[in-house]
Amino acid sequence: TLFIIPSGLTFARPVDLVGYAVLGVAAGVVGAIEPPVFYGLRDFFQQLRIPRHLKPAVGGLCMGLLAMAFPQTLATGFGWVEMALTGGFTGYTLLLLVCAKIAAMSLSVSSGGSGGVFGPNVYIGGMLGGGIAYTLNTWFPAAQFSPAAFVVVGMGAAFAGTARVPISTLIMVAEMTGGYGLIVPSMLASSLSFVVQRAVGGRFRYTRLYESQVETRVDSPVHHRRIAQGIFHLLEEGKALQTLGDIRLPDLSSLLRLDRPIHIHHGKGRLFSFQAMPNSPLLDFSPTNLQSSGADGLILVAVLREGDILAPADVDAFHEGDRLILAGPDQAYDAFMDAFGQPLRTATD
Repeated sequence: TLFIIPSGLTFARPVDLVGYAVLGVAAGVVGAIEPPVFYGLRDFFQQLRIPRHLKPAVGGLCMGLLAMAFPQTLATGFGWVEMALTGGFTGYTLLLLVCAKIAAMSLSVSSGGSGGVFGPNVYIGGMLGGGIAYTLNTWFPAAQFSPAAFVVVGMGAAFAGTARVPISTLIMVAEMTGGYGLIVPSMLASSLSFVVQRAVGGRFRYTRLYESQVETRVDSPVHHRRIAQGIFHLLEEGKALQTLGDIRLPDLSSLLRLDRPIHIHHGKGRLFSFQAMPNSPLLDFSPTNLQSSGADGLILVAVLREGDILAPADVDAFHEGDRLILAGPDQAYDAFMDAFGQPLRTATD
């Protein structure tokens, strides 16, 4: 095992959830800040006009200077996390080490050096949990939050937000503690971390630690066939296939994967997708008044929302992030795009 977890860690006082909620929010903010720092330094090193083999050396030099001030950031740092678990390492320094470790990881990996992101984030979460527990116990002495429990929950909450994996971190905490004594605070902290990271991280250029990670299940090729079948079913239920012509599942998969409109009505119409972005004028409309935008003849086939396929009758209003599947003649397509902007990707016929 990575750590020797103190025995008897459990959740017994409902009031402790307040502290775990603070930890979850803090973990979400840290998870939102980490990708811009990590990839910002990567962009900096990529633009640095020096021989490529010298870039890791520059990153290592900066890392060494940082380690002179914070030697706890060297290597994995798991020994320091173990000390935080047992109460041998405490204080506001733990919160400083959260920032220092983010910088250390970014300098090492983003400059071209070897390393990963899981281990550093376990360290970051542990130090964040210990630091939050120390801060709350200092400000509210009567609370007496368990530093060890906060360290363990912090490890899961930090990675839940940064990597956007709130479910798997619950399993990680259960495995680390050998039971489910901290599962409730872990659920709260990880859920809040995930939600806060998405809300705050969306304001930055780099929103996630893993660049290839898709935003939602709708964007994942693994789910495209299931979603395409759902859309096909809605087309059949609404008897739209009789008017739209021959539409095949592979065409729907291409629409979902490449945002490539499907030509219908012998080339005189299109089945296409459109995503409601923040501040889009589309958010002021609903399925019932969509025709008032000037797109006469446009049919709303389905709305993809957070991995679910919604029929038009089940949608009262459009939400940010909704992906609309629409069909209509070319004139309606052009009018819709004039009113609401350009499609997700320029289609190549």
